[in-house]
Amino acid sequence: MPAFIITGEVKAALNAAAVKASRRPTPLSIIKKGRPSDIRNLSLADREAMIADGASSISSSEHVDIPVGFRAAINYEEQPAGICLHLSVSASKKGKVPSPRAVQMVLDALGLARSLEQCEVIWLEEYYPGHQSVNVLVCVAPTQGGHA
Repeated sequence: MPAFIITGEVKAALNAAAVKASRRPTPLSIIKKGRPSDIRNLSLADREAMIADGASSISSSEHVDIPVGFRAAINYEEQPAGICLHLSVSASKKGKVPSPRAVQMVLDALGLARSLEQCEVIWLEEYYPGHQSVNVLVCVAPTQGGHA
């Protein structure tokens, strides 16, 4: 797989996408509706069921293409923990997923310098047959006593 590089142009696009997405966070009522209790490895069937139930934040995502063959989707969600950034990073090549380092580089570019282990939730999600994305939730405006 080609090298994963965040250029200044890509960093600016990621941050612009995050600002745009932050203006319309997905309400908690939609997030909770129909979401499986364990989202750590969502199948395509799980994802399609969530969309059918209206429990998906896909429509509010902003997308940024990252050379060569990667894409980031960014949206904000109300979670029990507070307002969380939901980052999804995928590779265009079937059967491939971005490395943890690639996901970390996107978080760093967004000014969310923390290790993946410090993110509230991390999971894989099949979004098309044979294609998975790495997803992370990062709480950016915590509420007292909440959790994602």
